[in-house]
Formats: sequence, C-alpha cells, structure tokens
Amino acid sequence: MLTISQLQNLYTSEQVLLILLSRLYFSTSDKTEVEDYVKNTPIDWVKVYKIAKAHGIRPFVYYNLIQHQIEIGKKVEQALKKDYQAIRLKNLKQASVTVNLINALKQQNVTLIPYKGAFFAHSYYADLALRESSDIDFFVSVDDAEKIENYFVANNFAAKKTVSQKHLKFYQKLSKDIVYTSPADDMGHTFSVEIHWRLMENFSGNYPGYNFFKDHLQDVKFAGSVTQKLQPTYDFLAVVSNHFIKDVSSKFKYLIDVACLIDKQPDLDTGLIFSVARQYGFSRRLNAGLSLTGDLLGIGIKNRQTTEPLPGFYLQTPIRFPLINTYLTDKNFLKHSLSLQDNRANKVRFVCRVAQYTFIRGYVDVMALKLPLSSLVAYFAKAPFRFAGNILRRKK
Repeated sequence: MLTISQLQNLYTSEQVLLILLSRLYFSTSDKTEVEDYVKNTPIDWVKVYKIAKAHGIRPFVYYNLIQHQIEIGKKVEQALKKDYQAIRLKNLKQASVTVNLINALKQQNVTLIPYKGAFFAHSYYADLALRESSDIDFFVSVDDAEKIENYFVANNFAAKKTVSQKHLKFYQKLSKDIVYTSPADDMGHTFSVEIHWRLMENFSGNYPGYNFFKDHLQDVKFAGSVTQKLQPTYDFLAVVSNHFIKDVSSKFKYLIDVACLIDKQPDLDTGLIFSVARQYGFSRRLNAGLSLTGDLLGIGIKNRQTTEPLPGFYLQTPIRFPLINTYLTDKNFLKHSLSLQDNRANKVRFVCRVAQYTFIRGYVDVMALKLPLSSLVAYFAKAPFRFAGNILRRKK
C-alpha cells in the first residue's frame, strides 16, 4: 500500500484525502491519520465533493466521515448527506425492481443473472446505500433476449437501445445488450435496465459467456424475497469484466467495489480466476486493477503472485479528475487499453477491433430505420469512406 508521501507525489490534496477516507472503511487507515492530514493540508472541500461525485462514491465517502466523525466543511457535509439519503431511497427502489423482474421472467423460464447495482451493494457493502448505481444489469442467455424484450414491451418499458425484431439476430452478433427504461413508480423513479448477452463489447477481447456462469448461482434473501445471485468467485469475474477489463480501472468506485467483494469474501477461488484470465488473455488488465486496489486501498487477493510494476501514467487513472473517457475516441483510454494487452498478438487484435468499431459506428441508427438486410451490406461497405470524410471535415 502506498504511503501518504507516495500518494502526494501522484495526486492532488483532494484526491489523497478521498483515498485516505476510503481506507477507513477497510481499516487500512485510521482516524488520527486522516485528521492529521486534514489539519496539515489545505483542502478544497468543493473539489472533494466534485471528485467524489464524478467517481460515484458520494454515499461511501459520507458513510466513512460519519462513522469516524471526521469534520469537514459544513456545506459539503450537508450536500453529501442529502445525496446519501436520496441514493438510499433510489437503491431500495432499484432493489425492488430488480427482484420483481427476476421473479416475473422466472415464470417464463428465463433466468436473469444480476450483477453490479443495488444487488452488489447488498451483497458486499456494509449498507445498501453506500454504492451509487444508476442501472440495473442482468446477464442472460442470448436465446432469451427476444422473450425478455417482449416482456418489456408488454409491460410498458420504454426502449432506450434496441433494434427492430427482424434485425435482432444480426444485432446480437455485433453488440452486447439491449437497454430499456422501467415505467415510473409512485415517486417518479425510473431505471435503465440493461440486458447483456455478453459482458463486454467485442473490441475489449474475449470473455467467458453465459454458459460459464449459469450453473454457479446461490440463494440470497434480497428486498424481502429469496432469489439467486452469482457465487462470489463468479460475481468477481462478472464485475471485473467491466471494471478492470473493459474500462481499465478508470473510476475509483471500481477499485472500491472489488475491495469490498474481496474484503467480504476473502476465500475466492483465485486458481480459477487467474486461469480464466490466462485463457482469455486479460491477465495484465486484471493484475493492474488488483495492483491498484492494493496500492490505494490496502486490500489484496490471496495467492496472487508478484507482477510487473504498473506504468506511471496508469496510477493516475483510477482517481483522475476529470475522468478519463472510456470511449474509442479518447486517446488516453486507447493508450491504457493497448499498453495492458497481454502480448503483441493481442495488441494487434485490439487495434483491429477498434478500427472495426470505428468504421461501423452508427449501425444501430441504421437498424433503427428498419432498412432491409441487403441495404445494411451497402452501408457497411461505405462506412470507411464516410469515416475518412468526417475526419477531413473536422480538420477544416
């Protein structure tokens, strides 16, 4: 774990404070250390709030402040308290929607595997309110996607990201999910519901599919109902697909998520985890995320062998402000992703996949127009020329 002096060489005073406050949760720092730091360091509390909001850790920070009675600026404390209360209520509502969907689709012989979201907070955090989450994420069999979508349409969910039925099979090969918005509840809350038949986009690389996960569920009591979730080792693999592999540890929230899971479930099957990482070619990205979790939060996974040091610029990413954009148009994101490929062959594959995605961007719009499949072939053939034309127009 990095010392305060080492942290100060890497981050702003406000970023260091957020790291220290987060360590309180895991008992890898203590109240005296944090209070001494606040006393001896000029702190811009408004900036602390902005960074916490950007990284999705406001209720987590507020919880640690209250639990350890750390004094901060009154306005910021009031803002964090208000956020905490709002997020608590929202997470309770999200939990209810999650369970209702699992139970409703179960009646149609469809298994929805929840991951991330309020379900994750309930399983691994001290309190449901401590994790900010905006979406409800489910992992499903691709064969059930159409049945799930029919349920959404019949129950007044609003389409957010989908295609016409005749393009669905084609779309499933190119993309990883459909997204609908739940109907508003009695308080006006709506939730984005993401139905994933793959855990990552193709450009991120290969990853275990639904069949790898489906037989590793366990019963859990959640939101007044007994339902099922992934066993901890498989939950870990599902969550790091987004946090470490796809988005290359680009938010501090991602490290906190993984630290909470490891802290709550220290006996993960690390042999399975690391063998899957080797098999699917994401060992470096996984190890980088785990290194950051250890360096910043002091939480490590058992049986992990010492790995190569992280590139200096990579240490900046997880607490960066403003955030690194995890888009294919962001140079920093591409640089991180490319540098953390396992080998030269994977780097070549990554570049090719990124190029492919860049050229075919907009295919969702085309399919939304309900064009015949024959027209799509012509559209893709023209895509590289359209992309080159867009670049030239930007330069002018």
